[in-house]
Amino acid sequence: MAVLGRTLIGIVTLITLVGSNIADWNNTHMFSELWPPHAHFHGAWFVLTVSLLSLLSLWLVCSTRAGKETGAGSQDWLKAASGWHFWPPC
Repeated sequence: MAVLGRTLIGIVTLITLVGSNIADWNNTHMFSELWPPHAHFHGAWFVLTVSLLSLLSLWLVCSTRAGKETGAGSQDWLKAASGWHFWPPC
């Protein structure tokens, strides 16, 4: 069951990592002349944050040491939450 969970988290994280970069680094978003400079800053900051958190999540999921020293599953909440914890509650 742990392998299935890690696989699903890994797939979603990869989709988030690749998808956010493809969706935002184009002429309609980051390079749009219609956007003010401050919006470009926030767009770049968002992509950087999502990319770094996705890489952290992948590292935690793929790490062979994660969870072995303190018991299986002890870091699962961090692996799952590292990709979305920066979103504010609505």
